[in-house]
Amino acid sequence: MKAPGWSALAAWVALAISLVNVWYSVVRLWLKERKASPSADLELLHYVSANGPTEEVRVVITNHGPATMRRVDVQVFDEDGQSLELADESVSALWPKMPIELLHVGQSLYLTLDMALGTRDPRAVLIRWQDGRRPGQSRWSALSYNRRA
Repeated sequence: MKAPGWSALAAWVALAISLVNVWYSVVRLWLKERKASPSADLELLHYVSANGPTEEVRVVITNHGPATMRRVDVQVFDEDGQSLELADESVSALWPKMPIELLHVGQSLYLTLDMALGTRDPRAVLIRWQDGRRPGQSRWSALSYNRRA
């Protein structure tokens, strides 16, 4: 290979390196800013009200960002994978109308479960949302009362 061939090869290599640098320094960070990152926790609350001691079970969905979650839809499942809302419509009676239009970064959505004696325990949650990426995102998360020490 002669000098013009080597210089052409060097130019192509330099172009490839500059494109990789643009990807890692600009495009990748731009895509990361468009991603929402939700988490789900199960809370068991005991408190005393005017009617005496009360126990409440709620699912807490939190957006850790950096993007805003849009059109958030939540579905809770028991240990057999059956939807609690489909098995007993009263479970989600205290929830806001789904889908929730916006869940900002750092904002939490508290979904109180209206549990009857025959209602099975919640074990998993499916969160669906839209953010700055492709049309729809979803995340399956296991729920447990003993997640935090």
